[in-house]
Amino acid sequence: MSFKKIYSIRAIFAVFEGVTLFLAVLFVIILFVLLGRQIRASYLKSQAREIDRIESTMMDYIKDNRELFTVYAGMADRGAPADLLTSFSDLYFCDSSFVLTRVVKRERSSPIFPGYDLGRSRVAEMLAKIDASRPVVSAMFRSSEDERLSVYVGARSMYGYIVGRIGTDPLQAALRRIADYSGSIVIIATGEGYIISNSGEPLHLHILPGERVTEVKLGGIDYLYMRKRSGALGKDIAILTPVSTVYALLGVVERRGRLFIMLFALIIIAKIVGQTMLLIRPFGRFSALIRRWEPDAPPAEVPPEFLRYEEISALYRSFSDKSEQIRDAVSALRESEKLLEIQRDLGMALGSTSELGPALDAMLEAALRIDGMDSGGIYLVDEEAGFVELACSAGLSSSFLDSSTRYGMDSPNARVVMEGWPVYLEGDQISVNSLGLMRGDAAAGEGFRSLAVVPIRHMGRSIACVNVASMSSPRISQGKRDALESMASILGNVIARIRHQERVTASLREKEILLKEIHHRVKNNFQIIISLLNLQSMNIQSEELQQRFNDSRNSIRAMALIHEKLYQSDDFARIDFSAYLKTLTTELCSIYASPAKPVACRLDVERVNLSIDLAIPCSLIVNEILSNSLKYAFSPPWEGSPEILLRMTGKDDGEVKIEISDNGIGMPAGRDVGAPDSDTLGLSLIGLLARQIKATLRLDRDGGTRYTIVFRGNGQA
Repeated sequence: MSFKKIYSIRAIFAVFEGVTLFLAVLFVIILFVLLGRQIRASYLKSQAREIDRIESTMMDYIKDNRELFTVYAGMADRGAPADLLTSFSDLYFCDSSFVLTRVVKRERSSPIFPGYDLGRSRVAEMLAKIDASRPVVSAMFRSSEDERLSVYVGARSMYGYIVGRIGTDPLQAALRRIADYSGSIVIIATGEGYIISNSGEPLHLHILPGERVTEVKLGGIDYLYMRKRSGALGKDIAILTPVSTVYALLGVVERRGRLFIMLFALIIIAKIVGQTMLLIRPFGRFSALIRRWEPDAPPAEVPPEFLRYEEISALYRSFSDKSEQIRDAVSALRESEKLLEIQRDLGMALGSTSELGPALDAMLEAALRIDGMDSGGIYLVDEEAGFVELACSAGLSSSFLDSSTRYGMDSPNARVVMEGWPVYLEGDQISVNSLGLMRGDAAAGEGFRSLAVVPIRHMGRSIACVNVASMSSPRISQGKRDALESMASILGNVIARIRHQERVTASLREKEILLKEIHHRVKNNFQIIISLLNLQSMNIQSEELQQRFNDSRNSIRAMALIHEKLYQSDDFARIDFSAYLKTLTTELCSIYASPAKPVACRLDVERVNLSIDLAIPCSLIVNEILSNSLKYAFSPPWEGSPEILLRMTGKDDGEVKIEISDNGIGMPAGRDVGAPDSDTLGLSLIGLLARQIKATLRLDRDGGTRYTIVFRGNGQA
């Protein structure tokens, strides 16, 4: 038998809340990661836009100044006012060998002067690129004058070249404003990464990292680094933004997220605690009450504060109803078990009794063993006498018994019994009922609260009635009613059986008396025949004829002795053949033996019971053999001590063996026992009777005569 796994509601709640908290934390972490990536991507996009803006600002600045320089270079008058080029820090002329010939404008810190050789400078390389297609050239690089980032513009003049260096202070100021706004450092570098200029304090960095986007650490500060090539400027523009600045918003969000997680965790914990205190604990207490519930225990009490929950209250009401049903079912089951036990004991008691009195007592005792039954009685129906009479009672007062011992057939009580339908009365129904079963004063005197009148029927007829009453129980349950009716049915069969046994016993007694009388009359008739033979033999002069009369008389005496033994016995179907043989041997020896030469008759017989059908033939066989031995075995010239031995044994399988032997002269050789042509009636009779009882007969002539008779008997004690 397999069982489903049982889960705890408390554990399931805890698991669900834990999973909820875990998923919430995981969601916030994933949100932070995605938000960080988004913020970083947004910063990178904004840096790319800043680089584009820086490039555009520088290109516009250079373009405007280059246009002014082109206008100035086209003026024929060399003495044109150079003040128009306000953004230029230096303005000078040089010859074709790149030696300064005239300085029009010079920044105070600039080291140039007439005669200054530019031949090996990057300015000379720029001027060398001037041709017809490119009359004006410009380039950005670190100036040799002050090592600052400068933009040089050059054009051809009548005597050589005109060169202007655009001051980058305004550009630097614009870059610083952009850098301050974004909290970053803007760097201008060569394509190889060598730093030309930056917008902030001097960096401890001379060459930019090769990656386009990465994170670098400078001066103990982590920066988010982005580098982009400016084709228009021919330089690389890079922005370094502190990571703290990049993730400042993320830090705020992270702090608030941590606070949110803590608050969420506290809410979940508070929710778990609240659920435990408000839901799980009541359910746990309620389940504990259910686990401790026993059918015999008083109803479980649930704290009132738990019953304010609709679910628990409904569950408690359902549990109370079901527990009451279970309690009633258990009580009914126990009552049923006890009633079955009472019926079983009654059946065993009634099965072992053969007398009516003990059977009625056992029935009344069993009925009063039923819970609530305090008193009762059993009435027997005597239709011939015309009344119903109390046979036994218990728990009733003498005054009640005096008035309720016998009811006539015309009384209400007898009519209820004879109709055969059980009647159950409760409360006032006992003293006030349409049947008239009980008088009010009698009921009040006994204190009956419920009464059962259960007729006992057999073969469609009422033969008795069981009345039981309760002084404590106001009602007899259906189970008790069924048990009383079942017990009444059992008792009805037992009463019928006992009465039938009594009738059979009486009939057998009559038959025994009749059989005893028959055997007595048969024995008397045989005695009359023997007496007649004795009277007749007194007139017989022939010795041979006298001997025949004596033999016939002895045979009749042997049969009469059988009926005499049956008359004296308690068993008319079988006879104790061993006792019979003792009596028969004694009588024959007394008849044939002479005082001068007594014959010793010894018997070794076991007790064997034979039916009358076997006993009479066997008695005639034994009578004939003993008579022959007594008459002929010890005739002269035999001398010695005459002795006859009779032995009888019986086996468990019913075989009976009779041996009769003497030490006389023996049977003549020419005579066979039981032969049809035998010349003696006695020997022929022995054979005829042996065949009648299907016996085997053996004759042994050595040392006298021995007869062995073996046959199948029908009883042995």
